[in-house]
Amino acid sequence: MAKIAKNYHENLQKQGTPEGINLENETRDVLRHLNKKMAEQDKIELAQQICKQDVRQAIRDLPKGKSPGIDSLTHELWLLLLEKSEQRVTDNDEVFDIATALTTVFNDIETHGVEEDTDFSKGWMCPLYKKNDRTDISNYRPITVLNSDYKIFTRALTSKLSKAVPDLIHRDQAGFMKGRKIEDQTELIKMIISRCEAQEENGAIVCLDQEKAYDKINHAFLWESMEKFDFPNEFTSTVKHLYQNAETVVILNGEISEPYKVIRGVRQGDPLSCLLFNLAIESLAQMLRDSDLEGFQIKDERERLIATLFADDTTVYLSQNDNFPSLQIILDKWC
Repeated sequence: MAKIAKNYHENLQKQGTPEGINLENETRDVLRHLNKKMAEQDKIELAQQICKQDVRQAIRDLPKGKSPGIDSLTHELWLLLLEKSEQRVTDNDEVFDIATALTTVFNDIETHGVEEDTDFSKGWMCPLYKKNDRTDISNYRPITVLNSDYKIFTRALTSKLSKAVPDLIHRDQAGFMKGRKIEDQTELIKMIISRCEAQEENGAIVCLDQEKAYDKINHAFLWESMEKFDFPNEFTSTVKHLYQNAETVVILNGEISEPYKVIRGVRQGDPLSCLLFNLAIESLAQMLRDSDLEGFQIKDERERLIATLFADDTTVYLSQNDNFPSLQIILDKWC
């Protein structure tokens, strides 16, 4: 069973571009819609290496009671080591400072990348059943369990990134964005339906569900999206380092599969993945905003309502004058 799951997800990684598609031209055409640039102060802060305080905070922030990664070291161990190092009475006490040690390792990764033939970026996948046929591996969510030290690193990176992305990601995206809630979007849908009923106005609310959305993000497309947003090279290079030699094994019913390379997608289970995905899908949302689709005009709002998102779950609002084929063209180009 583990081998079957491994083969399925490895094949997902290898799915190529449809025939007749010039990926370079299509990517350029999609990314031209991204017109926001990162603020200079955010660039300066993101370009700086992780510091010891970042590591300390990341250790405290990670949730307890989670399964360990390949190395079997739990988050509670790192937290205990941190607490021990902070209990020294005087500066002369010889106590192993785990935050300093991890910071040294993380800074080396930021500069030189992840050492080959190590398990730092290696994860084990635990397929979790979602719905429908239990014998179909596609009906299982591929949660990747990563080493705790890896997640401490990416948690620290996420904390830095989360301060910069609100100015890059439109307010229509509520997924994993501080201060934005999915409840606001559900209330918005109710409001639009009530308005259409009251004014006898026709239209359509189209809910898009992308199959394996997180698993299919093209890495080159993600890097180019970050470049278009004017990310500092230092931060983008660090993210690339984490994926360069990343591998996953599937553990199912006590059986461990052979590893496969992670050559596309962002890993569910990595603290950094949600914001990376938001950066990747923002071009789709902006294509919808730039389109000729009318959507709905809301009173006292300068922008029309055309789309709302919660991570990959995208809701498109079409007026009675819009036609679905126009939407389909946009979706086909981005996908």
